[in-house]
This record gives sequence, structure tokens and C-alpha cells, in this order.
Amino acid sequence: MARYSIAFIAAALFYFTVGILLGVAMAIEPAWAGRLLLVHAHVNLLGWVSMFIYGVAYHVLPRFSGQPLHSPRLADLHVVLARRGLVGMATGFALQGPGPIVAIFGTIEAVGGLLFVYNVGRTIARVVVSPGLALQPAGGPLHR
Repeated sequence: MARYSIAFIAAALFYFTVGILLGVAMAIEPAWAGRLLLVHAHVNLLGWVSMFIYGVAYHVLPRFSGQPLHSPRLADLHVVLARRGLVGMATGFALQGPGPIVAIFGTIEAVGGLLFVYNVGRTIARVVVSPGLALQPAGGPLHR
């Protein structure tokens, strides 16, 4: 498995654990929910769910499409942006709530997500769908 897939899946498992602990903390001390609710939501959705999807998609989609990943370097950059963006957002939400810090790190997170869209989109762009048939790589047996 590629390093970026492993990095995303490992990060997802870490953030799932953090999300569980934040949920338990808010259940034990409801007064903390005011500060931690947005952290909890973002850690779960961007950390656990999205990072797991990124890791699995980077591993599976090239295999399903029969095409190599367009750019492993962009996937590596995506890992860095997604991790830094989420840590910055979670810290900003915890310390000051929504504001400029969250906006800056949210933008970093968004750029990472757009890199994913571009990279995966370019990977599967050469795959065509024929009615009633499975996806076929362009130039494959259906196109000779």
C-alpha cells in the first residue's frame, strides 16, 4: 500500500479515537460542549471519515480503473495539507471559536480536498463507461 494511503488511514484511526474521547468528555462534563462541539464534529468528519475515504480511495480507485494514480506527489502534499488544516481548525475552534484562524486553516484543508478531486479525477479521466458494461480503461479491449 502506498505511503499516502497508509498515512491517511493511520490518521483516520487516530482522529476516530480522538473523536470518541471528545464525545465521552462532553458526555461527562456537558459544560465543555460549548467549546468542544465544533472540534468534535470536525475531528470526526474531516479526520475520521474524510481521511479514511482519502486513504481507501487512493488505494482502490487506481486498481479499479486500471490506471496509475495521476500524481503520488500531489497525494503526499494532500496528506500534509489535510493534517495541518485539521489540527489548525480544531485548535482554533477550541481556543477561540470560529474566526480568522479557523478560516486560514479551513482554507488549507479545502485546498487539500481540491487536490484530491483533481488527482483522482485525472486518474479516472481516461476511463470510459459503456452502457451495460463495466468501466474500461481507454484503449482497452472495447476501444480497439
